[in-house]
Amino acid sequence: MILIKLGGSLLNSGFMKIWIKFITDHLKGRAIIVPGGGLFADHIRSVQKNYKLEDDIAHDMALYSMSQMGLLISSIERTSLHFCNTKNEIGRVLEENKVPIIGTVDFLKKRIGSPNKNWSITSDSIALLISEELQLNNLIIVKSRLCSFIDSKIALNQTEVNKLVSLGILDASFSLNFQTSKTKVFLFLRDQLPNVTDRVLTCSKPSKMSQ
Repeated sequence: MILIKLGGSLLNSGFMKIWIKFITDHLKGRAIIVPGGGLFADHIRSVQKNYKLEDDIAHDMALYSMSQMGLLISSIERTSLHFCNTKNEIGRVLEENKVPIIGTVDFLKKRIGSPNKNWSITSDSIALLISEELQLNNLIIVKSRLCSFIDSKIALNQTEVNKLVSLGILDASFSLNFQTSKTKVFLFLRDQLPNVTDRVLTCSKPSKMSQ
């Protein structure tokens, strides 16, 4: 099973539809999508500034921005994509050989304590936490920014993660979360679709969801 985090920036570029087509063509029943917040998260950043909101409030609002993006993504291909709010729903959709989109991250509340409710944890770290919570082995993060020093066919190591964080490509909390994670993380650029024979995909066989 594989978790694919689709950055919200893919939407305006037109690459969101391309990735959705790839996933629904090749990975039904063995891939789960977690969306970034994209334009919805950007709006919350603006609202926080204008209304002087505390970070923890803005953080909770940003989680809902991921849900909004998930609903939007689910409209792209309504036959194969299903917006899911529970682990049971995710499991059922996979068993139906379709692709679940995670609609809520409420099951992560215990993992994200109040001191960490700020912009240092964004959808990248949340995707990593989700992969651990659901006991998934592989996470693909799709980005719009160029990372010439990354080979998408090879899982990231700590040095690469630290550099990506320093460049602002991954969020500030990702390094620490990555240190304790067993998940293999792969970084793809928006125009760099995987080959169906890539190891990250061929190792992602269907499995039962952990309840």
